[in-house]
Amino acid sequence: IDDTPTTETIRAADLDLSKPSTYQATDPQQVVAMNDVVDETTENILVDARSSDRFQGTVDEPRAGLRRGHMPGAINIPYTTLLNPSNVSLLKSKDELAAIFKQAGIQVQDERDIVTTCGSGVTACTLVAGLEYCGRDPSKTFVYDGSWVEYGRDDSGTPVETNQK
Repeated sequence: IDDTPTTETIRAADLDLSKPSTYQATDPQQVVAMNDVVDETTENILVDARSSDRFQGTVDEPRAGLRRGHMPGAINIPYTTLLNPSNVSLLKSKDELAAIFKQAGIQVQDERDIVTTCGSGVTACTLVAGLEYCGRDPSKTFVYDGSWVEYGRDDSGTPVETNQK
């Protein structure tokens, strides 16, 4: 395994997807596992980037074998609310992002760890980017990369809440 860092830009169009990948992540940082999320002794703030319907459990998950709902105590901020509507490849302004977090009850500079989650661990990174853009200390923000595909499995035995009436 070549673990030498590179500054080379890799374009998706240049990738040969017909060959098996040899990439292996090393030294993952700011990533937590399910046992960190379900540990009731922590005071982590859980923030879920999925759509409100999925979070509230009013629609089925797009993947089979997953329950409806969210992790107990989680706060919902759909990642799409952080995107600039004129160009969804960009975030909104710092002031707009700070207002979104504040309205959800999140203080960007809170000393507690913030753990972001979503369906598969990808869009949770948008929340991390928004928090850090607003000045949050990166060492206090984490991604639960197993996210709902791990936590919400029918056979996971983890507690789930819904906001269904």
